[in-house]
Amino acid sequence: MALRHLLWAVLASCSSDPNLTDGGIDAALLDAEAPDAPPADAAPLRDAGSPDAMVSGADAGEVACATNPVELHTSALERYFVEISFEGRPAALQLDTGSSTTFLFQDATEPPFTPNLGTFTLGCETLPIAGRNLRLLIPDINGREVIGLLGMDYLLQKPTRLDIEGGRLERYTERPAALIASAHASFLFDDVQSHALVPLSIDGTSVRLLFDTGGGDTIWIGQNGRPGDREDRVSDAQGTIFSIYTGTGTITFPGAPPRVVTVARAPRFPYFEDTVRALGGNLHGLLGVSAFPGEMIVVVDRTFYLIAR
Repeated sequence: MALRHLLWAVLASCSSDPNLTDGGIDAALLDAEAPDAPPADAAPLRDAGSPDAMVSGADAGEVACATNPVELHTSALERYFVEISFEGRPAALQLDTGSSTTFLFQDATEPPFTPNLGTFTLGCETLPIAGRNLRLLIPDINGREVIGLLGMDYLLQKPTRLDIEGGRLERYTERPAALIASAHASFLFDDVQSHALVPLSIDGTSVRLLFDTGGGDTIWIGQNGRPGDREDRVSDAQGTIFSIYTGTGTITFPGAPPRVVTVARAPRFPYFEDTVRALGGNLHGLLGVSAFPGEMIVVVDRTFYLIAR
């Protein structure tokens, strides 16, 4: 059996301790860092409905962001990207809710954390952005260099609709009442250091998983493989080799009917243990986007609303 190496990305809060990391998984690759609270001087995302978040269009003058729909682009590795403009040049960010914070990659020679590297424009919003001294080798998307991550703070800062299958990410200045009314299920999640920790059950066992758009599938830590699962030997960022077993599992969200989706199981994920400690324990793995087939997610006030596409 060939050894697969895990691809590691910064899924991190900007932290006073740059060595802390947090975690994520995609369908074939894992990426992880353990988080800590953002520093007090981290630049917050501004409300797009406020006057200082108005941006000037080339021909249309100033445009208020009552809604801000932007296209999500998907790579061959089931990762998701938005096209942006950074300081006037085209670029892209990877959407990764395993990261609590939106930031730009910096070279290792730069400071561990830079509170403000400038501004970027996403749709009709212009937002400040910080930097971390990490540079990931992510292929260009649509000819645009991927220069950072769009983190969970973007989804938490105001009502947001995430439509992975439809390739659309949309934020709202006001609560989208009609859209929420069409939800067939809703449930609270725990906002811990700007990470969404979701309560659910897998095969009848209650768990809490970190919502991670940086990963395609769900991984359940502390579980052995089942008959028929595919075993892969993988190595983490510290070179530790361990096994994951990919099969299916029955996932049940509060108030929603059971669904059978792809679930990877790992008896141990050593590097993820830092994440569990940093987020206060009671964390059992990562919730991938493939757990929501045929659905959009609306994030409002620490609640996930599930809406059929």
